[in-house]
Order: sequence, then C-alpha cells, then structure tokens
Amino acid sequence: MEQLLEFAGNHPLLITAATVMTLVVVVNELRLYLRGVSDVTPQEATRLINNNALVVDIRNHEQFLNGHIINAKNVPLTEIDQHMEKLSKNSADRVVIICGEVASTGARAAGLMKKAGIEKVVNLKGGITGWQRDNLPLKKGK
Repeated sequence: MEQLLEFAGNHPLLITAATVMTLVVVVNELRLYLRGVSDVTPQEATRLINNNALVVDIRNHEQFLNGHIINAKNVPLTEIDQHMEKLSKNSADRVVIICGEVASTGARAAGLMKKAGIEKVVNLKGGITGWQRDNLPLKKGK
C-alpha cells in the first residue's frame, strides 16, 4: 500500500488520466444501461441477422459503399429522423445498428429508435471495424 501511495505521489498525471478514463467508461456504460440499449458481438449479430433482423448502417453513404454488411439499409445518423417511420414499419424483428468505430454513435441511434417506439434495438459492438476484425463478409457498392 505504501508503494502505491508513493507511485501516486510521483505520477499525479498518470493517476489523474487513469481516474478520468475510468469515469468516462463508467458514465458511458451507465448511460447505455439507462437507455436500455445493449451491445451485441459480431457473432450474436450474425445470429440475429440470420433470424431476419433489420440491419441499419448509420455511417455516411461513402463509407457504406466502401463496405457494408449484406442486405444492410444505409440510413446515416444525420438522416435517421426522416426515416424513422419506415424503420418502425420494418422492425418486426430486431434491429441491429451498425456504426463506424465510435460505439457512442450507434448507441445514440439506438436510443433515438427506442424513443420512437422501436423497442428491439441492439448496437453492434465495435461497429463495422469489429465485424471486419472477426473476418466476416462485407459487400462493396450498393
């Protein structure tokens, strides 16, 4: 314990950075929990997709054309409000949100969908980057 206190005294910037990062993670996880949005792994997303889940890719059109999950619908986050009615009609099963690398973007889209009455929404953990990391297939173009 004495060594830990000595380390903290000698490295206040490291201790501050570690504390701030811990708080950021805790606040983000708490916010996701309160929104009722859950993250799914690429394997879980694949299972949902195979069971007729609607895949909504919220990246911009250019990113979508560079590679997307087969049969995904491209609805950029900036346009999601305009498409909410159509998405709610097509969401009898689960909706899987696909974002880029920033998980909070997908969580924000999922939260908007939940507010609009689409209850069965999940966010792909790691976004399209996580999908690629697991060597799952992507389609290029439309």
